[in-house]
Amino acid sequence: MQSKKTSFPNVWDIVEKFKLRCLKRRWKTCEHEDLVNAEGKYNYLIWTRRIHIDTFKKVSAKSHQYIKEGNSYKKVNISYLAWISQETVSEDVMENLLKNPSLLSKVALYDISPIYEGQPTCLKINETESMVFQEFERFLKEYGISCKVVGKTTNWLANRDTSRLLPKN
Repeated sequence: MQSKKTSFPNVWDIVEKFKLRCLKRRWKTCEHEDLVNAEGKYNYLIWTRRIHIDTFKKVSAKSHQYIKEGNSYKKVNISYLAWISQETVSEDVMENLLKNPSLLSKVALYDISPIYEGQPTCLKINETESMVFQEFERFLKEYGISCKVVGKTTNWLANRDTSRLLPKN
């Protein structure tokens, strides 16, 4: 018996559609990177198949990014960072974010894997004040995707189909 899948664009279509939406809000987007400058604050969106804990720690700790402008590169300060994962996020990554208050104010995590399995749900940890990430959540809602909040006081794993969980790395 085949389960009904939610009609949701592939990840590159999502990226392009969301960047167009940001442009309509008069936010500046970068041509070669998934950065959005909203009111002077750079928001970095990392679209990935799977988040590896070591990569998560290293990239989330960075406070800047180089962007290509013409034939040269410019260093910009990153105000907010969102990880958007197509695969189930490992327990290590979730715990690392939830147990680190300095990261929670800067880094958001979106697990969109349920969408590709027919569940119109995105699990999120977003305690940032990013206007861009709030807009991303409204963008998902227009596709019929609800964002289920997971935070310090709730259990990410309790909101998952545990048969799909990845083991700790």
